[in-house]
Amino acid sequence: MIRLISLLLLSWCLSPPLAAQSRSLEFPLNLRPAFIEQLLARQVFAGADTSLRVWEDGQACNYLDLAEPEPRLADGHITTRARASAQVGTAIAGRCLSVVNWQGYVEVDQQPALGIEPGTVQFRVTDSRVFAADGETAGVVGTVWKWVKKHVQTRFERLQVDLNPLLGELRQLLPQVYPQQPAPIQRILEGISLQSATVDAERLTLTLQMDLPPGFVDVPMPADEPVLTPAELERWQQSWRQWDAFLTHFIRQAGQTAVSAQTRAELLAVLIEARRDLLPVLTRPNADTRSLTDLFVKTWQRLEPVLQDLSAQLPAESAMHYLTFMAAADMLATIESIEGQTGLTLNADALRRLARLANPDVGAELLQYSTDVDPQLRTIFGFGPPLPRLPSALPPPESRADDPEARAVSGLGGYMLAVRPMLVLQDSHYVELVERLNGWAPTLQVLDEYLPLVQELLDRVVGATLNRHELAQRYKTLFRPLVLAIAWQESCWRQYVKQAGEVRPIRSNAGAVGIMQVNQHVWRGFYELDALQHDVGYNAMAGAEIVHHYLVDYAIAHKEHEHEGGMDNLVRATYAIYNGGPSHRDRYRRDNVRASLKRIDQSFWHKYQKVREGDPLVVAECYTG
Repeated sequence: MIRLISLLLLSWCLSPPLAAQSRSLEFPLNLRPAFIEQLLARQVFAGADTSLRVWEDGQACNYLDLAEPEPRLADGHITTRARASAQVGTAIAGRCLSVVNWQGYVEVDQQPALGIEPGTVQFRVTDSRVFAADGETAGVVGTVWKWVKKHVQTRFERLQVDLNPLLGELRQLLPQVYPQQPAPIQRILEGISLQSATVDAERLTLTLQMDLPPGFVDVPMPADEPVLTPAELERWQQSWRQWDAFLTHFIRQAGQTAVSAQTRAELLAVLIEARRDLLPVLTRPNADTRSLTDLFVKTWQRLEPVLQDLSAQLPAESAMHYLTFMAAADMLATIESIEGQTGLTLNADALRRLARLANPDVGAELLQYSTDVDPQLRTIFGFGPPLPRLPSALPPPESRADDPEARAVSGLGGYMLAVRPMLVLQDSHYVELVERLNGWAPTLQVLDEYLPLVQELLDRVVGATLNRHELAQRYKTLFRPLVLAIAWQESCWRQYVKQAGEVRPIRSNAGAVGIMQVNQHVWRGFYELDALQHDVGYNAMAGAEIVHHYLVDYAIAHKEHEHEGGMDNLVRATYAIYNGGPSHRDRYRRDNVRASLKRIDQSFWHKYQKVREGDPLVVAECYTG
């Protein structure tokens, strides 16, 4: 026993510290049945209309054709069933005397295995069968099957997956995202390999492996100053803008390729959540590059399952590009999830390289950060053409702030001529409402005049929104009180407040502005930032449009009204999303929610009930309480 203890102590003393040991990481690439089907179409069934002539006698008298492959995945193997047609005959005097014409099916079982060439997967045929048209019996062609079976198996064994282009992309990416560690990165590059290929009922999984060498984690990072200097602040602003531009471009591109509305809604939710995650970072005086790394990891955890679904909807070549991106992103996120520092750098070159994994043709616009409205972004995600706004030639709001005579517009002159023809709310009374409310910071003494005007404006905005965007009749009764209650909750129906003697648009620390508190960072590209601040009608329309989006694409789409509580749940869920982002959709019915969020939700629900009961002007409680 003493000798045993001594040996254990000696081995422990001689072994390297844990931090100095290398660490192996694995990254699964999941290929769905649709992807396998596309590979079959490209590599095996390459004829017209996804067909394959398996065998013929050279005179087109005896042949077997296959078409329309449908792979099914099971534990350990892939079974592909294809429609089959065969002819058996005799060639006489240059003509074919047909003896048998047959229609049926062929099934082929294959098992994946690592190929002879590194980075490749081959599919070995383990069995094959033939069925008559009823799908059950072999039929008359059963005897012929023995003659052509080997030809079928030979053709199917052409199927392979070659990951070498993917591995090549990873080897080019790593030195760019870890520029501070050239020697360890070289060791990693040499060790990246394909380890296994397995099949279950849902996917073919190809597992990549890489080894992190000793010392790769806990790399000394440059110490950050307690407060950023102006130059450091400028570099930080450039970094987060590049990250935001990269993510926006990538999600816009993914949204263009997505087939289903649900996938597009999930992609937009990732963008919204990522931008919301960025908000507290923007207000920190000592933010550093690690902040972007943390945001990258958090965003990837949301984006990965959406891209998995998206890749199954794409042609094989495009799907492989997305799989390459997913492998790279998953690799980086896994490494960065390890405790410690690694020196990950998400600079412009690294982001461009990462984006080109998904789309090799990405252009110079990738990292362009703009606050302009992006009509393409709005169209892809179902918002339609840009919202109309009143012309920017309005007098400065401050000049009309406390002047009742200036607010009481008696004539609009040539102003209406400048209103865009597409303006849904084009009537002169709407313009007059906006004119009167713009620049007005209400006080308790004028609420009797102010609140009815805001109510009328919001009612018109609700009607315009329902004209622009579809909503099933059964949900329309929810929409008006929902919009009015949110405007009450968010701003007390105010676009402007008076601060230090000046009238300014009401604004939160996180960048939300106006009557609907539309966040300018979160909704960059969807709305005009200047109009959100200085046009109460535009801000109200933007907010109502966002409410509609959250109600339809999240609350209704996820069937919140089918939980206990019924239709009221749609209201609660929509506001929870409006307040906290798509990930907050079900917080109103969860127990593990912070007390502060529960109070916010209860406060909103109180307001919604008041508005629904028919007295929205009780918003005056904001000013008296």
